[in-house]
Amino acid sequence: MTPSPRRPTVAHLDLAAIEHNTALLAAGRPLIAVVKADAYGHGAEHVLPAITAGGATGLAVATLDEALTLRSVGTKLPILLLTEPAGDEIDDLLHHHITPTLHTDAGIYRYATAPGPAPRPAHLKIDVGMARLGIRPHKLAPLLARLDTHPHIHLTGCYTHFPCADDPDPARTFAQHATFTTAATRIRARHPHATTHVANTAATLTRRLTADAVRPGIGLYGLSPAPHLPAAAHHLRPALTLTTIVEHLRPVTAGEPALYGHRWHAPCDGHLAILPLGYGDGIPRTLGPLTVTAADGHRYQTLPTATMDRTLLWCPDQPPTLGTTITLLGPDTTADQWADATGRTTYEITTQLTGRIPRTTHTAP
Repeated sequence: MTPSPRRPTVAHLDLAAIEHNTALLAAGRPLIAVVKADAYGHGAEHVLPAITAGGATGLAVATLDEALTLRSVGTKLPILLLTEPAGDEIDDLLHHHITPTLHTDAGIYRYATAPGPAPRPAHLKIDVGMARLGIRPHKLAPLLARLDTHPHIHLTGCYTHFPCADDPDPARTFAQHATFTTAATRIRARHPHATTHVANTAATLTRRLTADAVRPGIGLYGLSPAPHLPAAAHHLRPALTLTTIVEHLRPVTAGEPALYGHRWHAPCDGHLAILPLGYGDGIPRTLGPLTVTAADGHRYQTLPTATMDRTLLWCPDQPPTLGTTITLLGPDTTADQWADATGRTTYEITTQLTGRIPRTTHTAP
């Protein structure tokens, strides 16, 4: 989306940072880049060139529409759908060379019997404790037997997702990895060319676990996967800066209320700076307060609650001038700080930025 002069709120994307992060996480290994949720809110079509330049060997998405968007912008990289496809999705999968995940008898049958070309690739997901999607290891044998009855399904990969990779104690992740490795050995006995891939960002940063490829997500965008794994400490660079302008200034007197329900009262005489974005743009409704930075270096605090279309800053001393650029998310106010102030995770901060905010790209030196 191209920025509109009528709406000066913009998310700026540093493509050099994304390329750097991708190369760092790959570290010479095959890397399947998780670009679901519109590349964690960054805009998949915008960041795709940088992820490709950084050395990604494949892409992973959560929905067919996400995969089709990537194909529509011309990527030739392999795309993995991290879920089983519905029956009416299989034609598009085959036509656009998108590989689905399989983990149930019904999914295997649906994929095998749908009309279309063969052979057709698939990856098998193993559940090592997430209890979400995937075949549990003790049920693997009958599922592999079911696959044997459909020889035109080519099992080209198998993978798992570690539910405790962001735990400071690695014991559970090591045990889950051992469980996956045992299952993968059984799979490769029948499908020797199936690649294995594990490791979200937390596991990629902290543990070199044996697999053919890693599969990070949030770290590609320079964000921390957990409070004790800060992105900066691992040399990841945040890619998104969110800016807007001061749209209006309103003087207030000591004790004067503001916001719905009069949730805030001015502690002294001052000004409120009105910013043209709110929770309709993905700003958390409960803001903390959060400290943000004006273009001249002055720091201001948000009022504790955003409205749908406006966020207010408290300016007890020198207020900014109209039109001053305010950086809400950037070097001085990080996604980690947003998460701390709002009681959320870094994952939520960027993925909830809506399409009302245009994304622009640049390559910082």
